[in-house]
Amino acid sequence: KNDNFNSKFTGWAKKEYAKLGNDQKFIKFLENYFAQNFSYKINDINLDKENPLDSFFFDVRKGSCTHFAVAMANALRANNIPANIVTGYLGGKLNTYGNYYTISSENAHAWVEAKVNGKWIYIDPTLKIENIEYVTRNPNI
Repeated sequence: KNDNFNSKFTGWAKKEYAKLGNDQKFIKFLENYFAQNFSYKINDINLDKENPLDSFFFDVRKGSCTHFAVAMANALRANNIPANIVTGYLGGKLNTYGNYYTISSENAHAWVEAKVNGKWIYIDPTLKIENIEYVTRNPNI
């Protein structure tokens, strides 16, 4: 077992929480920290395989919803806040003729649910991120 696995991130999360001392303030801090310091990007992230969370958080600073959910959940867990990563779908296209939604892999999403003050709450760490790096399939577009 690698005891140093992503330990830099865990130490950072504990230090930042200690400054705030409150679960809800810490969650808001993390959401804002992601928004101010990270980009949303789906492909070609190239994280260090030995410590992928440290690599995402301190070096690459860009990733998909899954990367942000993993970081949020681990930051919360490092401070004894129960947290789960949840995957599913967000959005879709309404077919007005058949009155149903078409859901595709482009609608796949990941977020966090955490237990704060005895209640499970929904946290989407990507909601405030405005810097989005789009990847086009055709370089001529």
